[in-house]
Amino acid sequence: DPVLPPVQIMMSAALAAAESLPQESRPFAPHEIFAKLQKGFKRPPYVLVIPSYGRPERLQTHTLAFLRRQRIPQEQIEVWLAPGCAPGQILTEEERYRQALAEDWPKVRLRTGVRGIME
Repeated sequence: DPVLPPVQIMMSAALAAAESLPQESRPFAPHEIFAKLQKGFKRPPYVLVIPSYGRPERLQTHTLAFLRRQRIPQEQIEVWLAPGCAPGQILTEEERYRQALAEDWPKVRLRTGVRGIME
C-alpha cells in the first residue's frame, strides 16, 4: 500500500464524510475542502471556459447543472460560441444562448468568436 501524505489522508477523510451527506447538506465543494486543509492557501483566480455550439438547453441541463452542484460561481464561467447561426436556426448562437441562460444563469459570460482561424 502506498503511504499517503497527511494532507491527502485528511482530504480523503473529509471528502468521504461529505459524500455521505445528501447533496444539499454538504458543507463545501471538494475544492473548498482542499482549500480549508491548507493553511494560508489562496486559490488563484480562474475562469472555466466551455466551448459550445447549437446546444443551449443541453448546456444548462448537463454542464451548468454539474457546475452548480460543484458550487462553481457563475462569475467564473465563460461560454465560447461560434459566430452566426447554427444550421436550421434563425437566431444567432449568442441570441439563443443569451435567451436560454437569462433566467437561471445571468452571470455566465458569453463570448463569440470570429470566422476562420486566421481572422
